[in-house]
Order: sequence, then C-alpha cells, then structure tokens
Amino acid sequence: MKAYSVILTLLVGVLVFLLATRDDIQANILRASGMLYQEQADSVTISNIYNIKLLNKTHKELPVELKLEDGINGTIKLVGSNNMLVPKEASLERVFFVYLNKADIKERKMPLKIGIYANGKKLDVVKTNFLGPFIANKK
Repeated sequence: MKAYSVILTLLVGVLVFLLATRDDIQANILRASGMLYQEQADSVTISNIYNIKLLNKTHKELPVELKLEDGINGTIKLVGSNNMLVPKEASLERVFFVYLNKADIKERKMPLKIGIYANGKKLDVVKTNFLGPFIANKK
C-alpha cells in the first residue's frame, strides 16, 4: 500500500508540474509550399509568404503580434485583417508576408526567427527560413 501511495503521489506531482509549466500558446510557421520569393515593384525588397497556425492553451482570448527577432530589419504584413485574436482554447490559421531589403539578405536560405508576442510579453520564438536571390559577389 505504501509503495502505491508513493507512486500515485509522484504521478500527481508530475502531472501538476507539466500543467504548470506548459506554454500558453503553440505556434507553427511554414513557408507556403511551391513559392520561392517575390521581388517587389521597388526592386529593393524581397518577400516570402508564410502560413502560421496558433493554438491557444489558455482560458482567455490572446491578441497575438508577430515580430522579427535578432535585429533583422524587415516588416511582417498579415493577409486580410491586421489583428490576430486567438480564441480561448482554440486555434487560428493565418497567412502573412515577410519583407526584407535585398541588401540584408546574405545567403540564399537565410535563417529567420519570428517572435510571438501577446500583451507585450514574448510567448515563443519560431525558427524558419527566408529564401532570397543568390548574389555571388555579396560579402
């Protein structure tokens, strides 16, 4: 009986720990399949299109904002509405563009980090890639 009580207490403790330390939101970002990159009309900017799926694990709606991380200068523009309000205990799928200056693209497949923020607090950072033109003489 004592051994079963100890095992049950340990399992309940592990369950409480896992519930207390889980993330509020889960984010998956994937580049749109079949698309390389798009050169904009100004001939200076390159864009990539991405799909994002957000899963809200909380009991309240979360207004989510996307930001480029690691000092990368660029912009993120959502397709359609400019706000992302993830319903409580539900998921949201959206499409967005990332625009970068050609001069800032150092390699054909550049690593990119996108921060997921809600109410000014960073919830997650998702790693993806940004495809751009290959310029052999770029240093």
